[in-house]
Amino acid sequence: MGARTWFVIAAAGRASRYGGTVPKPYLRIAGRTLIEHAARALMAVPGVAGGVVVLATGDRRYERLPPAVRRRLVAVEGGPTRAASVLNGLQALVV
Repeated sequence: MGARTWFVIAAAGRASRYGGTVPKPYLRIAGRTLIEHAARALMAVPGVAGGVVVLATGDRRYERLPPAVRRRLVAVEGGPTRAASVLNGLQALVV
């Protein structure tokens, strides 16, 4: 039986308390964005098949991530709240 574990990264927030010019998921640390760090760490776990990343409406930065990261991710649009965004991510897993 193959890998059956999937993950959801909620990255659709506005980060209003953060107040930076770059959305938090795209901040670079050690040459990679926070989304990249999270996705690579989760994908390195044995048995993980892939994941869903929940993005803000109109997010165009995601397309600039390396193909090696995006290959095992499904991108979906977030909702009006964090809970709604996570639900969108979970629903993408059952389709």
